[in-house]
Amino acid sequence: MKVLQIAYRLPFPPKDGGALGLLRILEGYLETGNEVHLFCIRTPKHWISDEEIQSYLSHYSGVTCTVVDVNTRPTVWGATKSLFSSSSYHALRLNDLGLMKSMTQVLTNSQFDVIHLDGPFWLPYLEQIRRLSKARLVFRAHNVEHFIWKRLAQEAKNPLKKWYLNGQWPKIAKEESEMVQKVDWILPISTVDATWFKQNSSTPQHLLEAGIPLQHYQLLNFSSSEKWCFLASLEWMPNVQGLEFFLECIWPALIHAHPSLTLSVAGRRMPEHWKNRNIPGVKFVGEVESVKEYFSKHGFLIVPLWSGSGVRIKLIEALAMGMPCISTTVGAEGLGLVHQQHLLEANRVEEWLQVAKDVLSKPEISISLSQKGREFVLQHFDNRVIFEKWMQALDTVH
Repeated sequence: MKVLQIAYRLPFPPKDGGALGLLRILEGYLETGNEVHLFCIRTPKHWISDEEIQSYLSHYSGVTCTVVDVNTRPTVWGATKSLFSSSSYHALRLNDLGLMKSMTQVLTNSQFDVIHLDGPFWLPYLEQIRRLSKARLVFRAHNVEHFIWKRLAQEAKNPLKKWYLNGQWPKIAKEESEMVQKVDWILPISTVDATWFKQNSSTPQHLLEAGIPLQHYQLLNFSSSEKWCFLASLEWMPNVQGLEFFLECIWPALIHAHPSLTLSVAGRRMPEHWKNRNIPGVKFVGEVESVKEYFSKHGFLIVPLWSGSGVRIKLIEALAMGMPCISTTVGAEGLGLVHQQHLLEANRVEEWLQVAKDVLSKPEISISLSQKGREFVLQHFDNRVIFEKWMQALDTVH
């Protein structure tokens, strides 16, 4: 089959969950014998050169690519204008004449069997896509977007920010509801998200988990259970908000009860002023070149998320390498992981304190989590197997 993958950003470099999620989609279609034309946006936030893009693409046969430059930088004027629009600010930032022109050109010049739409904000383009192509339209929901913004609104401390977010998330919910009515397939990423889509649409859906190429994830030896680490993109608001809450409300109690604990904080686009923060036991290291090397120097990965949707790619990667993990319930949501079997879950301060006490006093906990967490991922998150099942499902409904 010929697949057109329409992505809201470049999948390169594959260093954060968003890019990795898009790249695994591309790889999954290729590994199951399809040709792929990658149509993606290059934004100032995720800008890389044409030469770098070609270098990454050279590793994949069967791929052609169209890259469109779109300025999606948030502006005060844009945010203000969205207050008087029925569309969310996210959708308005993707409403671009140059983007429409390039998409029209691709659809006019080539015929596709499947058009795979990553994310919910392609709604304004669906009419034109339908007019120019007879391909089946597939909506890949990397999360239920409005869940994220609703939770952020609920947890926002700034009254103005809370008011603005409370105006945005219902618009996003409306756009997602319309999107699922106008496509031929829905591909939710987790069982939690799938439930919402089933309640809001009769469109056929197939659960497409966040797969990884398991052959690249070998079992690592990890450091002391006293050495904790955090790794996530710090350009995604739920990550920043969750980490801030953890550092302000959870970590002081942890370091007071267990002075030997240390925490390393790494992530893309770390604000420069963070690196100068003086928090006992915490080291801010910024972006790391090698995830595997970074993980091998620590004993536990923490995933302190209290808002969000979808799944955490970095959590799956850590488990695949046998790294013990501690996560909030939201951080591990939708993966099927079991508390105290595949990972440890903690939300309130007292739960984090109990988890820390247990892992520091009982080394066998880390060993068990490492083995069982890795086994679970190996059984459920092989990207090739996940896409083989999707191709079979696609063949059953025409």
